Amino acid sequence: MTQMQNDFYRTQNKEIMEKLSVLNLRHSLSAALLYSCFVQGYKPASSVNVNKIIYKNLRGCFEYIQDEQFKRLISAD
Repeated sequence: MTQMQNDFYRTQNKEIMEKLSVLNLRHSLSAALLYSCFVQGYKPASSVNVNKIIYKNLRGCFEYIQDEQFKRLISAD
């Protein structure tokens, strides 16, 4: 991810910025869910697909979420 950030600083490429934004949001959401489950003593009955949560809530906000690369992440979980 550091290389991607450096590429963005160098090129100011919007696609790289969107991908970094989505990856950072995904990481933050994952951390918040883990913490919340731990604090509440909750154990989900099945796996939590953070990529699906991101897709359902932000698909209209970032072009990268509509990209086939991201859509493959949704089915990979």
